[in-house]
Amino acid sequence: MTWTRLVVLHSAFVFATACTALSDPASPTQKAKADQNATAATETGTGGKFPLEALSLYGNPASYEVDGIHYRVLDSADGYVERGIASWYGPKFHGKETSNKEIFDMHKLSAAHKTLPLPSWVRVTHLRNGNTITVRVNDRGPFKPNRIIDLSYQAAKKLGIRESGIAPVEVRALQGPSKTAPRQPLYLQLAAFSDRANAVNFRSKLAKRGMTRLTVRNNVRNDRLFRVLHGPLKSAHEVEQAIKRLRVFGITKTTPIPIPTKEP
Repeated sequence: MTWTRLVVLHSAFVFATACTALSDPASPTQKAKADQNATAATETGTGGKFPLEALSLYGNPASYEVDGIHYRVLDSADGYVERGIASWYGPKFHGKETSNKEIFDMHKLSAAHKTLPLPSWVRVTHLRNGNTITVRVNDRGPFKPNRIIDLSYQAAKKLGIRESGIAPVEVRALQGPSKTAPRQPLYLQLAAFSDRANAVNFRSKLAKRGMTRLTVRNNVRNDRLFRVLHGPLKSAHEVEQAIKRLRVFGITKTTPIPIPTKEP
C-alpha cells in the first residue's frame, strides 16, 4: 500500500470520527466565499507566486518518531490534499526555533505539518465559514490526535479559528521545495553580544587564532543582538565538519541560523 493511500485512508478516518460536521455540504454562499478568497489570493500573489526555495537542511529527515508514532516525510508536496482538524499555536512558542531552524513569529502566516517537506506553501480552507488563507509550512506538528495542521496565531486569526481553537479544514499543497533553487546560506552562531564592540573583539580573537569566514551581524532574529557567525555553509556535511573544527578553538556550543526567506 503506497504512502499516499495511507494518508488518504488515515485522513478519511480522522475526518469521519473527529468531526461529523465535515460531512455536511457547504452552503452556496460559503462555496462562493471560498472561491472568491482563493481568486483574491492568487491575484495578490499569495496564492501561486512564491519564492523558489531549496529543501531545508533541517527538519526533513526521511522519517522520525514522536510519542511512539512514526512519521514519514513526503518526498514531494505535489498533489497533497487532506481534510481534517486545524489548530493553532502562538505565545508559548513565539521567538523559538522551528523545525527547520528558523524563528517562529506568531504574527506571520506560517504553519506546522507532520509530513510535508519544509518549506512548503499550502492553502487552508475553513470548511464551515469558507475562509481561505495561504501559509508557509516551516515547522513540524501538530502531534495531538486527529489534527493535521497547526497554524500560527496570525493565520488562525485570519482563518477565523482563534476563538474556537480548532476547526475542520482542507489543506492543499501549492508549492514545495525546488530542486533547482539555490539553498539558503546557513551560518553557525558562535556567540551573541548586546554590544557591537564586544562582538567585534571576539571575532578578532578568533581570527588571530587562524579561524576564517567570520562575520558580525545584528537583527538576524528580530532582536538587537550582535552575533558572531561562521559561514556561509552550504550542506549538512559542511555544517558537521565546521562543528568539529570549532571544537579545536574551544567552541562547543553553536546554533545553526539560516537566512530568513522574505514573504512574497
